[in-house]
Amino acid sequence: MAQAATVRLNSVVAIEDFDEGSLALDCEHLRLVELNRTARAIVAGVERGLGLSEIAAQLAEEYGQPEDAMHADVTVAVERMVALGILLPLPGGQE
Repeated sequence: MAQAATVRLNSVVAIEDFDEGSLALDCEHLRLVELNRTARAIVAGVERGLGLSEIAAQLAEEYGQPEDAMHADVTVAVERMVALGILLPLPGGQE
């Protein structure tokens, strides 16, 4: 069963993908942030409406890591992207 997303991409942020990574441009504050492959995968999951547990499960499988450890890493990455304004928390969105 799909879990509800807890964050969403900020509407003032544009993502541009390149060979080795991605850039997130906050068009409102003219701030550019480099996203590594994992951060970009998290944002892509958020854009598809996945919950953090679902994103963590997919990444854990891809990287061959324990799901609980990956969930902790995803949570930290999401908190950082929220602090940078790339992602915004949804009202009542706690997982």
